[in-house]
Amino acid sequence: MAMTFSELVQRVAELGLDFRVLSDRGEIIVPFRTEQYSSELALTTEGAEHRAMIVVIKLQDEGRLLRIFAPELYSLEDARFPEVGLKALLAVNWRVRIAAFAIDETDGEIRLITDLPIEDGTLTSSQIQRLIQSIAWTADELHPVIIRAFTEGEIDFAEVEARMQTRLKAANAARRRRTRASGKDALPDHTGTPANNAQTGNNASPVDESAMIPISPSKPPKRSKKELSKPDPRERRELADLMKAAGGVEGLRRLLEDRGM
Repeated sequence: MAMTFSELVQRVAELGLDFRVLSDRGEIIVPFRTEQYSSELALTTEGAEHRAMIVVIKLQDEGRLLRIFAPELYSLEDARFPEVGLKALLAVNWRVRIAAFAIDETDGEIRLITDLPIEDGTLTSSQIQRLIQSIAWTADELHPVIIRAFTEGEIDFAEVEARMQTRLKAANAARRRRTRASGKDALPDHTGTPANNAQTGNNASPVDESAMIPISPSKPPKRSKKELSKPDPRERRELADLMKAAGGVEGLRRLLEDRGM
């Protein structure tokens, strides 16, 4: 039995988000305030807030598929460096989990999409929440990289990756303290622990840094003063061990959420 639209509305309502139901279109509209994303290169900006975005939730294939997307984030037609911007979008797709950027070649609209097959099953509010958060986080946190590529012709993930490294190192330190306190070299099981979206409200940024896979070139053993703040291979191994102990990216994301990081 496929999921119905009324069931979907009920699951979204359980998240405590502000949302609007468009029954005639079978869509749920969730607005988000953003910290990084702004609409200067959006497909349409008339009547839109400068630092805001919307996430659309809908069922397709007679309730057998859930689609969540952020529409009209960018317009390829208005980009100064469209080829570089598209390369940046592909680089983002390579780095992130769940969500992916896509382009409508007919009008240049660029949106962020995730699809989840339901088939004859159903979805929990926690599953829907994870998808919404991943869309909102990716669009907001990766915006500086994308807008710079489209407007300046440069692709640079250094700032985003540095922010990830800082948070992952903090999580690693917390794990070591917990290990020393308990005498056990193990992480708690975070499987199935839902994040409390009611605490964050419709804010796009405070989730899912670990949804991005840290990818950066190898650093030489000896580093200059300018490079001292950059992660070295040993730090990456520590982060890899932490991710493995946490049960992968998903477990690490939940660990960071539980620690408020």
